[in-house]
Parts: sequence; structure tokens; C-alpha cells
Amino acid sequence: MTRTHTGAKRRSSVNTSKRALQHPVATPPNTPSRPARGAQRASTPVREANEQAMRLTGRPYVSHSQLSTFRGCPRKFAFVYVEKAQPEFQPVSLVFGGAIHAAMEMYFRRLLEGLPTGEGDLMHAFMAAWQLQCEKLPGVAVKFNKNESMSDVVELAQRMLGAFRGSAASQPHGEIVGIEEELTTTLAEDLPDVLARVDLVTRTPGSLHVVDWKTSRSRWTPDKAVENAEQLRLYARTVQRMARGLSLPVSLHFVVVTKAKSPVVQVLDVPHASASSAHGADQEATVLTENVRQVWSAIKAGHDYAAPSPMMCSTCPFKGQCPAFVGSVTTPI
Repeated sequence: MTRTHTGAKRRSSVNTSKRALQHPVATPPNTPSRPARGAQRASTPVREANEQAMRLTGRPYVSHSQLSTFRGCPRKFAFVYVEKAQPEFQPVSLVFGGAIHAAMEMYFRRLLEGLPTGEGDLMHAFMAAWQLQCEKLPGVAVKFNKNESMSDVVELAQRMLGAFRGSAASQPHGEIVGIEEELTTTLAEDLPDVLARVDLVTRTPGSLHVVDWKTSRSRWTPDKAVENAEQLRLYARTVQRMARGLSLPVSLHFVVVTKAKSPVVQVLDVPHASASSAHGADQEATVLTENVRQVWSAIKAGHDYAAPSPMMCSTCPFKGQCPAFVGSVTTPI
């Protein structure tokens, strides 16, 4: 498997990405930009929709994570993004997934710089990220699964990161042009910018590849990848300008690492209309925009009702505060 890099330092790759993003192509309204964290660039007027998002959540954008949380339970969305409520615990799956992501990010940054990465380096990055997440919420303990301990988590991380390091997914073809990049796109004037935190972007002669990393208890099927495709299709909108500047189509991929005694690393391609035809791209953009608009309209209207679910509520860190469980007059739907 072959890979090429334009320079020995990450700065070289990032600059290449910025030049592509700034290619002078007129593409309203789906024009991606690199957001200033928590605010728009000083020279750019803040759009009304972004101001609305700032007033509601303290962030001048919406993210796929926000949209997904609201769809799962509007009350949880309010706890997390509007009220900034203190969780009762940190779910181990959330902390674990974040630490695995951090280790993989470190791996690709070192790969970009031509540095080898051993299993000890990966585990050091995993443990550092775990500790950092715990420090962000002092006094809020990590809630482990039944009969699970920290040593079990560490052993699982070792197996998963070892499987990743030995897989084809750890040696991407072509040039790395972005690692954990934050990009935005404007789908419509009445919607806030959509923020994407893109795990990995690579470029080959035939395509610009957008990759999202997932951890999972079991293997994903192709249908499962399609069910989760909205996230990557939104991400594709954020790199569209870059792709046009490079005259390349966008390809979308999930890399899934299973939580098992013998972890499996899957690379699943996600079909999307933008890669096939201009008409298909327009249709896909319309569907994405309407899906986001429906959720955003409900958020603006304050529809923060509880949506009890046996699967979700058992691991929800806000269950003790939820009106569905503490006898509030609010009627769960």
C-alpha cells in the first residue's frame, strides 16, 4: 500500500488544505469555511441564524452531534446544550470512544510527519485523553458497565488499537490533507452553519476521501453504514469547495473498530449522490437541508420534551433530573 505526503510537517498539509478551501469558486449557499472557534471571523457579518444558535446554545452553529442528540431525546439536548446541566456520571462508552479517537488522531499526525508509532505510544495517548476527559468534569465519576473495571477498559483499548495499527485503515493511500479538521457549511440562509469535525481527509489522484472513525460493540453491515450516512453526507458539503478546487469527487468512508476479544477493523464506503451527478447532488442537498431545518425549527420552538426509551434512558447521565422520572408535571411523549 502506498502513501505520499507533501511535506514532513503537518503545517505543510494544513496549508495545502487551506489553499484548496480558499479556491475562488462561487458556490452560494453551500460554501464551506473554517470557523473561528465559538465565533465567526471578525470581517464576516454574523448571520441571523447563527445569532439565534448563539442565543440558544452559546454556539453560532449546529453540529451533527447536536442534531442526533435532539432526535434521540429533546430533553437530553436541552440538558446538554441549552441548560448546560451537570451530568450525574460520565458514561464509559463516551469517555472510551473519545480516548480511542485521540489515540488515532495522534497516530495520523505522527504518520504525516514520518514518525513511527508503537503500541506504547497509542496507549499513552489513550490514557492521556482519558485523564483529560475526567479532569474536564471534576467530581463526576465514570460509570462502568456491569462487572467492568478500568483494567478491562485498558485491555480492550490495547486490543482495539493494536488491531487498528495492523490494519489497512492505518496506512491510507495518497496524501493526508486534514486530521480532526473543523469546517462549516451554510445549507440555507435560515439555518445556522453546520459544523463538521472531520476525523481524516486524504487525497488520491481519483478522489478526496472523507473518513469518520467509529467504535462499535459489533460489526457494521453496509445497511448500518447507510443508516448513519447523514453525518458523512453533511461532512461532504463542508469539503465541497476544496474538492472543486482540486477537480476531484468526494468519497465517504466509515472506519469501524469493534469492541471484541478479537477486534475487527472495517472500512465501509458510503454512497452519496454528490459523487455521481449534479442533479443527484442537488437532490441530496435538498434532503439534507430539509432534515436539518425540521430539527432546527423544533429546537427554536423549545420542544424539549422527554422521550423515554428503555435503551437510551438506562445509560443517560441526566436520568435523575429528567421530568419523565422525577414526577414533574411535564408529560413525556
